[in-house]
Amino acid sequence: SVLDAATGALLHRDILPLVGNRGGPYVDGNRVYAVSVLGETAVELWLDAAGRVGARPLWANRHGTGRGTLKANHSWPAKNWMKGPLIHDGRIYQSLVDRAHVPQHYPCPWHELDIWDTDTGAKLARRRKVFDSCTDPTVAPTLAGAYIALADGGDPLPGFHGTTEYAQLAFVGADAEAFPVTRFRLPGKKLRAAPVFAGERMYLRLYDGLYCIAVSDAAGAQFVEEVKAQTLFAEIPLREPPPPVKVIPAAALELGTDAPLDRLHPGTIARSWLVCGPIPSQAPGDHLAALGGPTQAAPGPGQSITVGATSYTFKPVAKQHLGIDRHGYAHNLDVLGSIGGKGSSVSWFYCVVENSEVRTMRFSLDGGGVRAWLNGVEIADKDIVDLELGTYRLLIRSEVGRLPPFARNSKIAIAPTFTGTDHPALDYDAWADQVEALRERFEQLIRDHAGTGIASRARLYLQALDTYRKQNR
Repeated sequence: SVLDAATGALLHRDILPLVGNRGGPYVDGNRVYAVSVLGETAVELWLDAAGRVGARPLWANRHGTGRGTLKANHSWPAKNWMKGPLIHDGRIYQSLVDRAHVPQHYPCPWHELDIWDTDTGAKLARRRKVFDSCTDPTVAPTLAGAYIALADGGDPLPGFHGTTEYAQLAFVGADAEAFPVTRFRLPGKKLRAAPVFAGERMYLRLYDGLYCIAVSDAAGAQFVEEVKAQTLFAEIPLREPPPPVKVIPAAALELGTDAPLDRLHPGTIARSWLVCGPIPSQAPGDHLAALGGPTQAAPGPGQSITVGATSYTFKPVAKQHLGIDRHGYAHNLDVLGSIGGKGSSVSWFYCVVENSEVRTMRFSLDGGGVRAWLNGVEIADKDIVDLELGTYRLLIRSEVGRLPPFARNSKIAIAPTFTGTDHPALDYDAWADQVEALRERFEQLIRDHAGTGIASRARLYLQALDTYRKQNR
C-alpha cells in the first residue's frame, strides 16, 4: 500500500501483483521493486492532476517452488524477514536460498545470489553456492564500493538445514557477473544487521558487540587474489580435451545370403560373427595378407587363409558363445569358447553391421590383447566415431596368452559395442571459448603466482585449450 507520510491516509493499495513477501519493497524514485516467494515484480507509481496515486505493473516473474526461491517458511519469527533487494547500476541483487535436494530428498540449502535487470526483469545471472550452508539468509546484500557484501547470520532458523552456527561473509563483484572474490567465517559469532563500510573499514554489529575489520596489507591482498583464483577454478572446472572424432565412411558391400550381417544396436554386440583360428601366436607375417590385410579384409563363411603351411577357415561363431539375453540381444562374445580353449593363440572375428542413421558413437572394446578395424580404419577402446548410413565391416584381432590347464574351460569374453553419445566437441567448444575469453586472467595467474599450485593449475587450463585447438584445426 501507499500511505500519505503526513497524515497516514491510504492513497493506494494492492500495488504489487505478487504477494507473499518476506522483506520490504525497494523504492527507487517512482519505481517499487519486490522479491517474494512467488516471484519478482516491479511497478511504477505516479500522481495525477487531482493528487491521486496511480500504479501500473512494469514486469513480473512468476515462479513456483524449487531452486532459487525464497524459503516459504511461515514459522519464522518477526525478526526473520528477508532483507533486500539491493538495486545497483540497473540491476537487482537478492540473496536467496537454493533448495537443492540430494537423492534421498534431504534439503541442502545453499546460499546463492540472483541478479535481474531492473527494466525488463530478465534474469542476468545466478551465482550458486556463495556459501555451502545456509542457516540464516536474512542479512541484506550491501554495496561495498566495487563489490557487494553478502552474509549468512549464523543463527539457525526454523525450516533450514544448515549446520553452520556462525556468521559468514562473502564479497562478489558489483556487476552483471557477481564473480566471488573472497569469503570468510566468523567462528563463534552471529550477525543480524548488514555490514557498514567506510573507506577500507567494515563495521559489523554482532550479537556480542560492534566490530571493525580492515584488510589493507599485503597478506590481505594476497589472500583475496588466492580466493579469486580458486573461485575461477571452481566456476570453470578443468576438463581434458576429448579424443579426436574419427569420421569413417560407409562401404558398399556385395553381401551373400550367409554373410555375418546384423543391424547396429547401441549398447549390444552383433549377433552374427565369423571366427578364424586359433592361429599360434608365434606364427609370423600378416595372417590376412591374402585378403588385403586388416584394412581390406571382407571374408565370407568358408573362406580360408594360409599361415605358414596351415590353412585356417572363417566359420560362424556358435550361438552358445554369444551372451544373448531373453530379448534376443547379444552382450559379449566368448573368445576362448569360440576357439576350443586354445591358449597362446591369435584369432580373428568378423561381422558386418548395418547403420540405419547418421550418428556419433562411442566404441567400447573391453579386454586385453584386442585390436579392431572398422571399414579398414583401426579404432581403439573409447574412440569416438562418426557413422554414415550404410554397412560397416568390423574386424577384431584377439590374442590369448598361455593358459594354465584349469583355465582352459573358463570364459574370456570381449564386448565390441557402439553406444550413443553427444558429439564430444559440442560442449567442449563452449568450455574452450570460455577459457579463451579468460586467457589473459589465466596468464596473469601464472605470472603472479609463479612456483605455486595456482600457477600450475592455470597452466593446465591453457595446455588443455591449446591441445584441443590443435586437434581441431
